[in-house]
Amino acid sequence: MAPRYPRCLIIAGSIKDATPSGLPSWKPATREANVDDAVARATKWLRLWERQINEGDYQGARDLFSPNVLSFGTIAPEMKGLEQLESRQWRIVWPAIRDFSFGEPAILAPSAGSDVVVIASWNSLGRDGRQWYARRGRCTLVLREEAGGLRCIHSHFSMEPGIDPLRD
Repeated sequence: MAPRYPRCLIIAGSIKDATPSGLPSWKPATREANVDDAVARATKWLRLWERQINEGDYQGARDLFSPNVLSFGTIAPEMKGLEQLESRQWRIVWPAIRDFSFGEPAILAPSAGSDVVVIASWNSLGRDGRQWYARRGRCTLVLREEAGGLRCIHSHFSMEPGIDPLRD
């Protein structure tokens, strides 16, 4: 079976130099094998979480997140900690959707041992009474090596403008 994200955008660079605005300047750097490993692990993490969302596997998903995760969501504007993320976002949204999938991600791995940023679009179907409607949006995830595996320390999900997060 071919990899699910065979053409993901991979950016490996250095943030040693900042622009006048103070933002990091992503300059190409010599890629290390560890950077490639980080990208592969982040892609695997994303596929696993996608499956857990579709299966409603809250416990499995909890294992992918830091207990201190900070999040913004489509339903809850701000969540501090895994308990809030699960109760105020996941447990409201996941039962009301189906066919969740991530688009082709951009994975930013500035250097070996650093946090990995995943940027992706996503799609699902939401229930509108008796009908299903298309839900589209985008997300940013920050993954960090923590407790023996990659854990999400920040997630930000938003809907594409003009689409209701969930309809009654």
